[in-house]
Amino acid sequence: MCYNSRFANCSCSKQGGSVFIQFVLYAFSEEIRSDVQNCSFTQNQALGGAGLYIKSASKNRLITIKNCEFMKNKCHDQKDPESSSSSVGGAGLFISSVDALVENCHFKDNKGIGADMALFIPGGIDVTHQVWIKHCLFEFNGKATNPSSFYLIRGSTYSIKATLLNCTFKGENENNVSHYFDTYDDVDSKAKIVLDHVYFCDSQPSEAFQGDYNLYVDVSKSTIKYQCINETYTPSPIPPTAEPTPCEYCSGSSRCFYGQATLQNRTLVRIENTKFENMNTELDGGAVYLINYDIVCINTQFTVCKSSKGNGGAVFVKLELPELDSGSIYANFTKTSFIGCASGGNGYGLFLDSSVPNRYFSLNECTFESNNPYLPPEEQLKDHPIEINNAGKNAALYIHALEVSVENCSFKSNNEDVFAKIHENTYSKNGIHFTDCIFDYNTGKSTSFYFSRKNSTIKTLLLNNCQFKGITHESKTSHYIDASEQKDDSSKILLQSVYFCDGNEEIAFGSPKEKFIDLKKSITSYYCDGSFPPRPEEIYFEQNENRTTRCDFGVATNANTTLVRIEKVTFQNFHSNELCGGAVYLTNYYVSCHDCKFNDCFSKAQGGAMYLCMKIPAHSNQMRCEVVNCEFQKCQAAGGGGLYATATTANRYFVVINCSFHKNAAVTTNKNQLTSESNPLLSGGALSIIGHDVLVEKCEFSDNQGVAADVLMFIPSGVSATRGILIKDSTFNFKGKKETPSSLFFARGVSYRVNAKLINCVFSGSLKQDSHYIDADNYEDSRGKLVLENVVFNNAHKEEVFAGNMEDYIDLDASSFSYKEKLSKAAVIALSVVIPLVVIVIALVLVVVFIKKRGKNETQTRSLFATDIIA
Repeated sequence: MCYNSRFANCSCSKQGGSVFIQFVLYAFSEEIRSDVQNCSFTQNQALGGAGLYIKSASKNRLITIKNCEFMKNKCHDQKDPESSSSSVGGAGLFISSVDALVENCHFKDNKGIGADMALFIPGGIDVTHQVWIKHCLFEFNGKATNPSSFYLIRGSTYSIKATLLNCTFKGENENNVSHYFDTYDDVDSKAKIVLDHVYFCDSQPSEAFQGDYNLYVDVSKSTIKYQCINETYTPSPIPPTAEPTPCEYCSGSSRCFYGQATLQNRTLVRIENTKFENMNTELDGGAVYLINYDIVCINTQFTVCKSSKGNGGAVFVKLELPELDSGSIYANFTKTSFIGCASGGNGYGLFLDSSVPNRYFSLNECTFESNNPYLPPEEQLKDHPIEINNAGKNAALYIHALEVSVENCSFKSNNEDVFAKIHENTYSKNGIHFTDCIFDYNTGKSTSFYFSRKNSTIKTLLLNNCQFKGITHESKTSHYIDASEQKDDSSKILLQSVYFCDGNEEIAFGSPKEKFIDLKKSITSYYCDGSFPPRPEEIYFEQNENRTTRCDFGVATNANTTLVRIEKVTFQNFHSNELCGGAVYLTNYYVSCHDCKFNDCFSKAQGGAMYLCMKIPAHSNQMRCEVVNCEFQKCQAAGGGGLYATATTANRYFVVINCSFHKNAAVTTNKNQLTSESNPLLSGGALSIIGHDVLVEKCEFSDNQGVAADVLMFIPSGVSATRGILIKDSTFNFKGKKETPSSLFFARGVSYRVNAKLINCVFSGSLKQDSHYIDADNYEDSRGKLVLENVVFNNAHKEEVFAGNMEDYIDLDASSFSYKEKLSKAAVIALSVVIPLVVIVIALVLVVVFIKKRGKNETQTRSLFATDIIA
């Protein structure tokens, strides 16, 4: 997330003059978002995306750019006014993606190919949302060196999903040399963009479009006007101009109140480095009342703020605005404290409410202390004021929403700490998550954390690595967690590594826990020393001649993960047409596989014989999968024909020792060599390793086929390696050809130093049709490199061993390797002549020696005979 920032006078020689964002984590199938909001990009320079460059080549990568300004950015001058490259153009903004939203943005006085925006839509990627460009203004002055405002590059000729909605282009264009809208390939295809109510001010088709726009614009679905209408561009909020953040500021001098925002006047409200103290009202929100605004609240204190009759003693926030159906609204509170606040309604300190999807609340490093129900002044003066029982109705933090994240927050001495309710009858993707929070002694006589379950649709309420403490054993009415009574199929709380300090089950839960806690997936402790119940008993997978089902125990969780043992089992002809893992599929288990054979196994996805995956981010213990003394023969898959192993979480170790891989194959439709943008799931004929801590030792690879025929080594980003990937004492007998271009492929998803080594390995075989023993992605920057220690390459010339420029991916300073080169054709011809001649010469010498020796022996014999006669 990048909010409320300003980038000016930045430059680079390639892409992303100020900001470069790229998604290359192919093995990570979950959704990844990139949000850039309320930012300005001014006078930046680069070859492509001088202001902002964002690139994605995977599905489930969602890009949002809202309320931003791009001014006077420049792409380096090009000799040609058009380019098919995904790295050139888009001085203001360059996007390469199939799922993106650009909304309420302003482009002005940018220069280059696609001076304002270049859009590259790659082919072959599943579309989740499509590309939307809404309510944007393009102010462009074109000339020969500034040929286009908007530049479209189509990576697919079949279909694309991209729409410009209610956008305006204005300015001046030189005749026949510049246009508002251009594309690289003026060919007719089904891949066309939609222009829905797009306005080209005081223009005409020949000036607005380069070439015949019917070839790349879906005219049947488009509404195009060649005059301006003042109402077409009404940005909300106004993008940044001189200041980097277009917003309203709230200080502690008065109540922060802007009423209810609409689609037309919604903006960002910032509350920073201030203090609200002793603010009182009968209305909602003692100090802050905001509806439908984006909110950033940082380093702010709310002390003794009160709402005597309303909700939100200090802050009341509501995010609705259902007409904003394709956008998001965020409210973020960071390092904010709520101390001594009170309300007569819900939320002593903070009240959060939303029933509309894509409305996000986040709290980070916040403090809630000594917040209580509001008491009238006359009751406060009494020695024994009346007791207000709000059990299950109120708390210091009141949440009635769909998407909430609370991290690293502390709750202390509140009457109740948290009331959480997920809106019913509305889709919630993420739910409510509490992570790394501490709940310390609530003063009420009921519950610290209360969950209201008002729906029967399963929603997510997760507590991860949280700690509850402070209730004594003498307490009969107080509990750490409770929930409303509902049917058994109602929502339940998931507790992952949750500690109830010095407590027991009776104190921890106000109701029978099986009614509202997901016991199958939860793991808890009644002490704060980190002790948890032991792992479940190990699982043994034994040999069975009549077995027809693969080794598959489902996906393990933090609560039930255990060790799976597979010993002396032969898997013959196990096929999986739809799933990963033809014979073995194990996700999130410890694995010990010894002395097994896998023959003729097949998977249409990954792991022809075995598929091993270790995730469970909440499981902090080390996990290990080992495969020892196993044979993989004639197994096939799209990736990892023999064995596919992946882990993108820290402390996950793979060990493969004394294994043989023979005639396995990665069967893919695309036989091209891998690049930095290739999908690592579709490679590795014998072995595919995606991880950070891997040992492959004393293994034999022979006659395997496919892209990265023997081994794919892929090091994903986001996790620090402790051991790296090490392949040692192994042999590779490789027969290279066009469809099998490399024995080992080294792929990097990280930009920092990696730890990857080959030690005491030998490569032999034959290299034909431009094949190589080792290949790598095509990154040319300073990414981590592969180290070769005492590696021998037999029967190959130096230039045949490595694909491309070896210096881009081999650490030559730290490496030691040698070539045992094969003979050249001339040498072979020479030897074919010389060797027979040598044989002939040796034969003649032997004959002569034999004759001489025989003659000498005969003379001696005759002399002795004569002597005898004389005697």
